[in-house]
Order: sequence, then structure tokens, then C-alpha cells
Amino acid sequence: MMEHYTCMVDLLARSGYLEQALEFIEKKMPVKPDAKLLIVLLSSCYFHKNVELPKSVGKRLLELEPREAGAYMLLSHFYGQIGDLEGVAQDKRLLIMEEKHALRMEIRIQLTLHSRKDEVHNLIERCLQLYMTRDEVAKTLLNRARTEPGFTTLGCVNERKKKAAGNYFVLNTGAKIPAIGLGAWQSGGDLCIEAGALVNSYSKFGRVEDARRLFDGMDERDVILWNVMLKAYMELGNEDEMYRLFSEFHRSGQFPDDLSVHCVFSGSSSNKFVEQIKAYSIKICSFESNLDDMILWNKTMTKYFHAGKYLMAIDCFLEMKRMNADYDNVSFVVVLSAVMGMSDMIIGQQIHTTAAKLGFDSFTSVANSFINMYSKMGYLDCALRVFNNMKELDLISWNSVISSCVQSGFEAKSIILFLKLLSKGLRADQFTLASVLKACSAISEGFHIGKQIHVHALKMGSGEDDFVSTALIDVYGKSGRMKEAGLLFSRSDGFDLVSWNAMMAGYVTNQDGHKALNLFSTIQKSGEKSNQFTLTTALNTCSCLVVFQQGKQIHGYLIRLGFESDQCVSSGILDMYVKCGDVSGASLAFDSIREPDIVTWTAMISGCVENGEEDRSLGFYHRMMCLGVSPDEYSFATLIKACSCLTALEQGRQIHANAIKLECPSYQFVGTLFVDMYAKCGSIQDSYKLFKRMNVRNIASWNAMIVGLAQHGNGEEALKFFKQMRCQDIKPDSITFIGVLSACSHSGLVSEAYGYFHSMHSAETGEYVATRLLVLEPFDSAAYVLLSNIYASANQWDKVKETRKMMKSRSIKKDPGYSWIDVKSKDRLFVVDDKSHPQASAIYDKLEELIQIIGEEGYTPDTDYVMHDVEEEAKERSLYYHSERLAIAYRIISTPPLTTI
Repeated sequence: MMEHYTCMVDLLARSGYLEQALEFIEKKMPVKPDAKLLIVLLSSCYFHKNVELPKSVGKRLLELEPREAGAYMLLSHFYGQIGDLEGVAQDKRLLIMEEKHALRMEIRIQLTLHSRKDEVHNLIERCLQLYMTRDEVAKTLLNRARTEPGFTTLGCVNERKKKAAGNYFVLNTGAKIPAIGLGAWQSGGDLCIEAGALVNSYSKFGRVEDARRLFDGMDERDVILWNVMLKAYMELGNEDEMYRLFSEFHRSGQFPDDLSVHCVFSGSSSNKFVEQIKAYSIKICSFESNLDDMILWNKTMTKYFHAGKYLMAIDCFLEMKRMNADYDNVSFVVVLSAVMGMSDMIIGQQIHTTAAKLGFDSFTSVANSFINMYSKMGYLDCALRVFNNMKELDLISWNSVISSCVQSGFEAKSIILFLKLLSKGLRADQFTLASVLKACSAISEGFHIGKQIHVHALKMGSGEDDFVSTALIDVYGKSGRMKEAGLLFSRSDGFDLVSWNAMMAGYVTNQDGHKALNLFSTIQKSGEKSNQFTLTTALNTCSCLVVFQQGKQIHGYLIRLGFESDQCVSSGILDMYVKCGDVSGASLAFDSIREPDIVTWTAMISGCVENGEEDRSLGFYHRMMCLGVSPDEYSFATLIKACSCLTALEQGRQIHANAIKLECPSYQFVGTLFVDMYAKCGSIQDSYKLFKRMNVRNIASWNAMIVGLAQHGNGEEALKFFKQMRCQDIKPDSITFIGVLSACSHSGLVSEAYGYFHSMHSAETGEYVATRLLVLEPFDSAAYVLLSNIYASANQWDKVKETRKMMKSRSIKKDPGYSWIDVKSKDRLFVVDDKSHPQASAIYDKLEELIQIIGEEGYTPDTDYVMHDVEEEAKERSLYYHSERLAIAYRIISTPPLTTI
């Protein structure tokens, strides 16, 4: 229970809703919060720099857990953040009182030191008194200052001391130092800190302005510090300041190195100053070389590539041609790597043409690069063509093409290539074996092939390799041989998370989720860290087992690890909440995803439909459209199902129009679902028109029409469709039989159904259909009920009793039938003789009025439709107060006069 609330608080707090998180704890939780939950809230307060809320939360936390050292640490950070030294000191005293052997806490206190000398030293003095004695300070300072010249003096010293100090920082009048920590000591009135370390620390934590102030005040700065500052501006995205600092670096008399240029390239989001930086890069690389030196050009291209500037690397390659510089095989390998980074097939083909003209496609390294490029862009046929045209093949060539076949779904082809490799007398390495074993895990006969490869790996001495053993575990696991997989797993040395992931996946595949969760628990207890694949597998296990509590615990755990933003993990979270029936939890998890893709949207919509919340699924659809996310065929399939369940015809038509714009009805299953949707919503004509326009009609399409016609009383048409389907040699399934039985029992064709039932053509309908249906679906209540109705319509009450007795012996129950109607965008449900509605009295009054009117017009109830052996009066009552009539009466009293129903 508490884990669920902790997860909810963490979701709110991490999203910045701190006040709402506190309100949730104080007003909405039925249980008292524990220390873990309050620490979660405190941590988020620290992250969002909220300095007010921690005071009240911290007080409650210390009352609840006075010996929780982590609480004192967090609170000390907050007090330091607002400059409350007394609060820090009080925190430390309380901790020492509760924990006698507590270690000294390393706390950074944010201070602004003023310009006046006495104020500076007073603040320093107060800080030191709170943490260390003067003797400790002096002793530590003297020991380190004598041995470590990298210390910087902060304080007011005379010019002579400054010159003697060398690379020391001097605090001049008006200067400000942003922070003091336990790494600071005082001796003789001067405070010393490692300035270079401070610059690096501030830049790493994003406090670039503080780092720059320290940096500017230093007398001597080496290339490393310049690069630290350049990297800080690059990561901050401040291009202008980065360029200015680089220019200052150049003018300082020191020379920027490769890392300096790399930082500037990485931080450049536009072409501003790019040409100058490019020229400077060439200059520092060349020294005294000529511009046509291919080594220089290759080095420059490599820099662009490593900086992520793929287009600039390609431009450099083209510039070589304009400068009449020579290419070598390295030039093509580097530029093809840049092309792969851009995923630009057109440029890749152009470079391939150039390589072929110059003869570089015959170089094995270049050809291997072309294989990789085509494979990663999804052009396996091109990759195979390059491979087949190669005169010399090395193991990299074979590994590349085998891996490409596996990634493209051509597993059989990869196995054939592997056998061909062996026939050439080449020795496969661990990467070859891992790739071909991955192919084995994806095909039905993969176990037998994988076993032979296992023997081959043992002969080669590669059986104990981590890559190979993990791939073998995956093969055995997916083949249902968990005993063999477990044996391999137990023999592995050390901890290899990939092997653990494969073992967990094997248990899930073989429906042994509890063992998968036990493995996951072992990973956590051992102190090893999980990755996104571990967490996704664990979440999928919880979904399969429908173990909500464990799922929530894993959700909380992955939030603490920072994996909640991973697309694969977030989909697993959604699936877990959905499968466990908590749509609200799934919705919260969905809202925490910054940029959900179409798969995530579809998972959320599908989850709502699966849990009977079709209205909410349509709400997500509208949100998705407003955000400009286009549904795919799977999204439409789920949305159509939602409209069918709600009988929301107009909403369904709008979705159909949108699907036509996106050309999704061309997918056969989408078109079939629209046929079914129109039929279930009562628009048989629209359903039939769409059915006629379908180029290919499968069993699902025919079933949609047969069942739709039968449900709406068009029994003759349904039976005609059934005969047409049989004439086209389409084999009926259980859904077809249900439709035929419905046509026989509920279409008003009682005498015709009776004739079918006893005719020589009964194999087409009646008993044959019922018998076939019971064979296919022996535990489907619909089959028994429909068969019972056929017997009842023929007044064969003994067989009705026999059918119901059969249902009872097999523990098969039938849910009561109900009718629903949409009034003011809300669905209202009714069952026979239903008096549960708040307006039941008015509904029955209106119904009595209607019964009297139709009676005066000559209406008499046809009790043959009542499928129960009861008195005539009881049959008449069940017809008069049928759920459909109650629904119609409710609609009449709820809408203005003359409204079409």
C-alpha cells in the first residue's frame, strides 16, 4: 500500500507539483506517511530549489525518524542554500546527539562574501566554528599548503605575498566568492581552496557564472582549464560566450588543442563562425603541412564526425575534391560513418559512385563500410550486392552481413551465410556466433541449429565467452529449454547483466514469471544496477502475473534510478498499470512522459478500452490529434473498438473520415473493423456499402456482416451471406456459427429456423451449426444460450432444460442481457423489468402510457419470442418491460417532443 502512495508522491514531486504532493500526503492518504515517502518529497524540493516547503516537511520527518542521517543531510543542504548557518549547525548538533559516531557531513553552504575585510573574515569564522575547531583548521591547512601548490589563497594579502604565492587567487575589494565548503581552511587570516577544482566542480554542476568568476580571477590558466570553461558553455548552449572565450583563448598566447576545437564544433548549432573555426582546425592540425595533405583532411573530417557535425564532415570530403586533394580508404570510411549518422541514402549512393569510379570500392575496409551503411538504412539487398561483389572478404565482412540479415529479419539467410563462412575455412569469432545464435532464437527450428552451434563454440573454445553464452541462454529460453538455459547461466563467471536479462526473458516466455521476479530481486539484493531491459522485463512479468503491488514497487525503483523517461520502460509502465486494471495510474504515468510516440499513445488508448473506459480512450484520441500526432492503423483499430462498445456512430464516422485521409482503411483489418463498427452501431447500410467496396474479404469481414445482420433482425440476409461465404470456400469459425445461430433464434424466422433445424440441410444451420460451435467453443456461454433459444422457439422445452443442465455441469454462466441508450452524451443501461434507475417511476409511467396506446391500435404481444417455459402472463410482462422498451421510454422523457430516437 505505502509503495503505491510513495510512487504517486514521487510522480507529483518530480514533475514540480510540490504543494500538490504535500496536500496528497496530508489529506488524501488513508495511512500515515513513512520516512521514505517524506525523503522522496524532500529530494524533489532540493531539485526544484524550493526553500520554504522543506521546513515543515523536515520537522515532520525528524519527529518520525530522529535517527535518519539522510534527513539531516538533506535539511542541511537546504539551510545552506538559503544561508542559514545556525540551521545547519543545529542540524549537525541534533545528528550528533542521536548518532554518537556519526561521520562529519560534507555540506556546501551558499554564501556571498562582502567586500569589507572584517565582514569576510567574520563570515568565514562563523562557518569554521560550526564545523571544525581552529586547531583542526590550521593543522589541515598547513599540511596541505606545504605539499600542494595548487591551492589558492582567498583573502586580502599584500602585493609581495601575491608575487610569492605564484598561481594563487587573491580576493580583491568588491570580489565575491559564491561558496565555501568543508574543503576550506583558514590560517594566518587567509582562506585557501583548490581553484582549479572549484572551476571544474562549478562547471559540472551547471554553475557556469560562478566558475567563470573564479576562472577570470586566476593569474595562470592552463589549456585544461580553458577547455573546462569551453565545455561548460557548450553544454549550456551559450554559443556567443563560447565563441568569445575561444577567441580570448587564442589571444592569450596559449594554443587551443583538439579538445578545444571539438567543444566549439559540438556547441555550434548554426553556421555562425563555422568557416573560421574550420580554418583554424585545419591550421592547428597541419602545422607546416600543405592543405592538400590527405592525412590532414582525414583528421579534420574525423573531428567533425566525433563532434556530431556529420554534414560538416561531408562538406570537408567534398572540399577535398574541389581542392584536388587525394582520397584514401580512410577518407571513405570516415565520410561513410558521417553518412550513417545522417541516415542520408542519397548522399551515401553518391559517395558509393565516387568510390567505384576511383576504385576504392575494392578496398575491404571501404566495402565493409558500405555494407554497414546500407544495412543500417534498411537496404539489405544493396548490402548483399556489395558483399557478393567483394573480391576479398575478411571476418568483419562476414560479421557485418550476417548481423545485417538478422537485424532485417532474414534469419534463415544469416544461418546460410554462417555455414558458407565455415565452408570457406574461416574461423568464426564470438561476434559471429552471437549474431547467428540470435537468428536461431527467432525461428521455430532454431533450437536444433543452436545446439549444433553450441557444440561448435565449445570446440573452438568460445563456449565460455559472455556474448556467446548469453546468446545461447536466449536460444534455449525461447525454445522452452529452461533447464539447459539455467545450466549455462549457473556456469557464468561474475555478474553479467545481459545474461541475467536473457534468463529473466526466458522465464517470462515460458510463463514462469515468479522465477523472473526472483531473479530481479536477487539483482537488487546483490547491489548490482539494472538497466532499461531488466526493468522492462520485470514490468512485463508483473503485467503477465497481474501482480500490482510488485509492479508499483518496480515503478518506484526505476524512478529512483532515473529510467522513467526511457521510451521502452515507460511503455512497460503503462502496460503494467493497464493489465492490472489501474487506468488512472497508467494515465499519470503517461502524463509524465515528455514526448510520447505513437506506440505509447496507442498503448494508452488500448488500455482504456481493455478496462471498459472507452470514453477516456476517445479523450486521449482528441488530445493526440490536438498535439498533431497522427494515428496509425493500430491506433485506429483500438478507436474503432471503442466506438463499437459505446455505439458512438457519429464519433465512429469522424474517425473513419480521418482514417481515409491517412489511407489506413487500405489495411484489411482496419476496413473489417469499420464494417463491424457500423453494424454494431445499427448502420447496416453503411456496413454493407463498405463491405462491398473491400477488394479482399476474409473470414473476419464475412463474420462482421453475418453477426451484424443477425443482431438487427435481418435473419434472411444473414443466412444468405452465410451461404455465399460457403460457396466461396471460406471455412466458418466459431464467430460465424454464433452469427448463424443468432439469425435463427432472434430474427423473427422461428418457423424457418425450425425447418432448418429438422431439414436435410441442417448441416448448414440449426443443430449442425450448434454442434460445431460447441466443439469449437465448449465454454462459451453464447453458444449454449443461442442453442437454447432455438429449442425454445420450437417449443422443445426438454431440450432447453438439457442445454441449461449442460451449462450448469460445466459451470458456465450467462450474464443478463441489457440494452443501452445514449442521452446527453452519457450511456444508460437497462435490463428486463429494471427498476434501479433514479427515474424508474417516470419511465414506467411513460411505458404504461405507450402500452395502452399501442393496445388501442390493435397490438398483441407475440409470446413465441419468450424463450422460457412460463405462464403466458409472465411472458407478456417480460415483453412489455423488455430492456429495449425501458431504454426507449427513458429517451422519450429525457428529450424534447418530436425528437427522433
